[in-house]
Amino acid sequence: MSEQLMAERYGVKAKHRPRWVRSLVVVLVLVLGLLVAYIAYRNLGADPISTEVKSFSASGQDTMNLTFTVTRDQADKAVDCIVTANLQDATELGRREVFIPSGDSSRTVTAAITTGTRAATGKVYGCSYTVPEYLGKTGPDR
Repeated sequence: MSEQLMAERYGVKAKHRPRWVRSLVVVLVLVLGLLVAYIAYRNLGADPISTEVKSFSASGQDTMNLTFTVTRDQADKAVDCIVTANLQDATELGRREVFIPSGDSSRTVTAAITTGTRAATGKVYGCSYTVPEYLGKTGPDR
């Protein structure tokens, strides 16, 4: 049989890619996999700072006292937390920043949040090791 007849009957044999192309594809897939794993670790890994609300109570018509515990993985760093007082439907009535100095890895703090009306709940919006300059020189009861 002729080559032309074989090609018409069975198709043309696929050409192999050079070995360096396959190696490059393998390396790119590995790098992409490592990048995805790193991003997932940074975004889904354990939080360096965790909080737990212990209690909240209205103190008069315009103040909410929020007691919460902050647990951090680096006890030698100060923490800035934002706390809020809310209505039952989660409408925010007031917020404030709370400075937690370095020290124990776990610390319970009470913060007074000024509101315009009587609040129903309080929560910790979030905490960070990035403490603004204006907050770093005061304590939790500033």
